[in-house]
Amino acid sequence: DAARTYAYRCALEGSPGLLGGAAALDVGCGTGILSLFCRRAGAARVYAVDGSAAIAAAARRVVAANGAAGEVRVVHAKVEELEASGFPLGMVPESDYDAVTHELAAGDMLLLFTDGIVEAENPDGEEYGLDRLRDLCVARRSRSPEEVAGALEAALDEFTRGHPQGDDRTYVILQRR
Repeated sequence: DAARTYAYRCALEGSPGLLGGAAALDVGCGTGILSLFCRRAGAARVYAVDGSAAIAAAARRVVAANGAAGEVRVVHAKVEELEASGFPLGMVPESDYDAVTHELAAGDMLLLFTDGIVEAENPDGEEYGLDRLRDLCVARRSRSPEEVAGALEAALDEFTRGHPQGDDRTYVILQRR
C-alpha cells in the first residue's frame, strides 16, 4: 500500500494544477490521503466520502491535522450508481424489463433521472454531466428531497443560463424515513 500511496502522491503532487479547479470525489476515502493529494493538485472542491462512520471520523482527523479542513469536505455516506439496462421505460411497449432490488437504509436517498439532466447544455455546448450532479447530491445528502430538487433546478438554471434545451429534465428523488 505504501508503493501505491507514493505513486498517487507523485502523480498528483508532481503535477500542480493537474485538476485545474475541478471537483474531486474520493469515494471510499479511507484516511483521506488521496483527497489531500487532489487538493494539492489544484482541485477546487474535494469530497472525501466513506460509508463507515469510524473511517470518516479518522479521515476528518487526518484532513484537519494537515490543515485542509476548510478545503476537503469529509462525508459519511455511500455513493452508488445503479446501472440501467434495456430500453427507456415506455419507449417500446412490448419490452421486457429485469427487476432489480436495492435496499435503502433510513435516511438514504435515491435519485432517478433522465439523460436530459446530465446532458443539459450551457451556451458553450458543455454538458452539465454526471460529476456535477454527483457533487450536488453529495453536498446535500442530509437535506430533504424537496431541498435537493430546488438546488438541482437552481444549479441547472445557473449552468444553462437560459440556453434552449433539446430534451426534457425529468427526475424523481426518494428518501427512506
